Amino acid sequence: MVWSIKPLLPRSGADNSIISESMLFASLSFCRGLYLCGMRYWLMKSEPSEFGITDLERKGEALWDGIRNYQVRNLIRDNMKVGDRALFYHSSCKEVGVAGEMEIAGEALPDPTQFQSKSKYFDPKSTKENPRWLALSVRHLATWGRVVALSELRAAPKLKDLTILKAGNRLSITEISKKEYEVILSMV
Repeated sequence: MVWSIKPLLPRSGADNSIISESMLFASLSFCRGLYLCGMRYWLMKSEPSEFGITDLERKGEALWDGIRNYQVRNLIRDNMKVGDRALFYHSSCKEVGVAGEMEIAGEALPDPTQFQSKSKYFDPKSTKENPRWLALSVRHLATWGRVVALSELRAAPKLKDLTILKAGNRLSITEISKKEYEVILSMV
């Protein structure tokens, strides 16, 4: 069966002309990976002793690197796109919880730390021709006056399905719904 998109092309302009296929494909490629051209939402964990929300605030934009989990690497490669929003979660510290907001500022690229022999993230099996690990740029949006504590997240009924609240979850990046994102923002 052969499919044609011509009958589906939207009309535009005063002369009601059909938008060209190249224009349509350009707009579709802009939205690639996003649900109906919508933004996706993420929760990204970091230890503030390594890199915290105040470090990101000071820099404005930074490379989110050091990911050494294949599932998270695949999320970065396949699902995270420029413009997506993320919550910055402080882990393994005195005040565990969500500390602020950021946005994805750059597409996935090879994580440079995998090639640096003195880095704790060095991977001798990774090559520049075939890198194993990816990183992406994030941009600071807000540092909150307080951390929304893990205990508060656990107590919120609308967050009962949040991946980070599930036993055994150790992923440093997880996708969250727009509703979960909004609920957490309302807790600040």
